[in-house]
Amino acid sequence: MRVGLGWVAMALMASGCTAIKATYHVSTADQAVREARSYGAQEHATYEYTMALRYLDESKERLGFDEYRVCEILARKSLEWADKALISLEEGKRIEGAVEIRNEDLPVPLVIPPDGQGPPPMPQPKPPAPPPPVPLPVPAPAPIQFDQWGIPIPIPIPLPQPAPARVPPPPEPTPPPKPDYDFGGDE
Repeated sequence: MRVGLGWVAMALMASGCTAIKATYHVSTADQAVREARSYGAQEHATYEYTMALRYLDESKERLGFDEYRVCEILARKSLEWADKALISLEEGKRIEGAVEIRNEDLPVPLVIPPDGQGPPPMPQPKPPAPPPPVPLPVPAPAPIQFDQWGIPIPIPIPLPQPAPARVPPPPEPTPPPKPDYDFGGDE
């Protein structure tokens, strides 16, 4: 009997496991966002804190609609952004108006030469593309004529003449038949 109750308990836990995990992740993310707020992330890590807060709000909303897997994913993202805000605060890299630019974001990679050499050479611009070809003029359509009721009159379009029919040659005349009677009559 104990084995049967164990299976029932495990089945009940498995059926509610997604909801329990989602709730756990939402509460963990909520604690992380509160911790980031207590360290002043609203003022010094505004972007990271705002992202964490937005993901947390969305995960709470999805939890209310019983979308547990989506809720769990959003709560994890909120937790990541809250951690990023705390890391940013700890490193003290927040400077007002500073923008982080990575080398791969630049249109031309930035090459920094070793000391003692001059600045890197400027990239050469690409030659301009040749102008597109000029289209040939299209003849203007024939003016449309209308009858007294405003209905357009169809303009007869000349149809191509059919090729002359190939007439078979006349049959060769057949020779006249030979008569069966004989005028000599000795027999």
